[in-house]
Amino acid sequence: MFATVVRAAARAASREPTRVDPRPMRADTALYIPDVWQPAPGGAVREPDPMYPTSAEMLEQRRKVLQRLRIEETDAAADMKCPGVLTPPSSVRDRSRCPTAGGFNSVILSVPRRPVAGDQIRMDSVGLRPENTWIVRVSARSMGADGASTLASDYFVTRKSRTEPWSVAKVIGLMWVE
Repeated sequence: MFATVVRAAARAASREPTRVDPRPMRADTALYIPDVWQPAPGGAVREPDPMYPTSAEMLEQRRKVLQRLRIEETDAAADMKCPGVLTPPSSVRDRSRCPTAGGFNSVILSVPRRPVAGDQIRMDSVGLRPENTWIVRVSARSMGADGASTLASDYFVTRKSRTEPWSVAKVIGLMWVE
């Protein structure tokens, strides 16, 4: 499932190269970007750490998938320190986390979660069944010398049976942050 979503996110990232953080974010539906100071929308209660606690074995598996796909690794939380493209230059103190030449997309994925009642209308539109569907939150930050912007999306991933490959059935853009 991880490889399927990484490939789909890399294709959606346009012409810039994609780098992926192998660490997973929590499957918190209020979490959009891997920034611990991000306010929780609507007063939602958030875990103190946006990252999902994971084993060394899981991280190693994810790193092997990235190597097989020839995708570079990044630290998405550190990439969040590149200021937004619409941030006035007078308020930017540090652009050291922004690439100096070229650009790239910094991507991080949550652990998969099962659909909840609020997801049903989005699943109905493409005929997905909850028992065959998982949702992965993807935060993709477009990085450049002038700043960055982030698109958080939900990737609806499904397969017909355990022997079938995973596929991305639907992508819902949730929030654009500049």
